[in-house]
Amino acid sequence: GQTSTAIPTDLTPNLIDLSDDVADVGECDYQLSGRPVCRRGDVESDRVIVVTGDSHARAWIPAFEQIAREAGYAAYYFVKQQCTAAFVDPGQLGTAEPWPECEDFHQWVVEQVAELEPELMVVATSPPPTGVYDDDGRLLRDNDDVIDNVEVGFDDMFAAYLPLVDRMVLLSDVPRLPEEPGACLAKRGAHLGDCMFPPTPWSELNRMVSEDAATRAGVPFVNPSPWLCADGLCPVVVGSTIAYRDRGHISAARAAELWAPLGVELGLLDKEKRQTTVVAAEPAP
Repeated sequence: GQTSTAIPTDLTPNLIDLSDDVADVGECDYQLSGRPVCRRGDVESDRVIVVTGDSHARAWIPAFEQIAREAGYAAYYFVKQQCTAAFVDPGQLGTAEPWPECEDFHQWVVEQVAELEPELMVVATSPPPTGVYDDDGRLLRDNDDVIDNVEVGFDDMFAAYLPLVDRMVLLSDVPRLPEEPGACLAKRGAHLGDCMFPPTPWSELNRMVSEDAATRAGVPFVNPSPWLCADGLCPVVVGSTIAYRDRGHISAARAAELWAPLGVELGLLDKEKRQTTVVAAEPAP
């Protein structure tokens, strides 16, 4: 079984390059100071998809690029690392200092969406990593306080975007692993079974918070967990693809493999397309 199966030697991405397996955002790297707007996917199309969120949304770009080209949509990726998509005021990573730039970014995205009038908007995001600031400028770090704040932030976000788009979908966050995938795979004598983990309870709780908010807003959601995990365990390797580049981000290589099932779930591709790729996180034979 999986427990004693050797780790494939032809891993994609290469283990040495794993941490660099990040989706390309081209000129539109919103970590930098500028706010250019990049039209991608099928650039000639007059139908538009907008994807927004933090680095977890960025991780899915390889799938969205292929979906957009196949389905005939121009695509825009308004993604900013650590700036969770819920309309909250997160602390900066590392320092937890106030970070008004994230709120500015949210407002800017609303303006872009109003102008682009997308047929589909997809939100993908993780919870704020360092807590959130409340209206009185206090940093909240207690899990319950953060969740209460994030719930309101999701409600506010859906309320802001829904009037501007034909259709909106939440792409739920991927399960977070309790260990670094690269470190596990690099251990001497490790087998595939040593690198299968249950998702962290915090990530599962946050996924449910986002899905509950979507349900309140009448927004459908797509949960990618079945493409990454089976029977409560998430294998770091699916086939010969490393599925995660770190504990919380799907690898660009795995995202690229999942374009067809994601496109089907989003209602952009015919179900026949589903057969063209590895769908479930089946353990390697």
